[in-house]
Amino acid sequence: MGSTGTSVRQLQEQLGRLRLYTGPVDGYYSHDVAAAVARMQQARAINEPLGVYGPDTRNAISTAAM
Repeated sequence: MGSTGTSVRQLQEQLGRLRLYTGPVDGYYSHDVAAAVARMQQARAINEPLGVYGPDTRNAISTAAM
């Protein structure tokens, strides 16, 4: 939460392509971004803290958004 930058912008774009995030692509890791990440984690049964963009979550989102 609260992170900013290009990597967050890329995450927002990927989540948008997956229709998990509809908010602004502004490079800010907001509550809405964390909720979208949590939805992906729950859908894929990823064993990482909900809303935290860890390595397993990163891999799942990157693969699915291709």
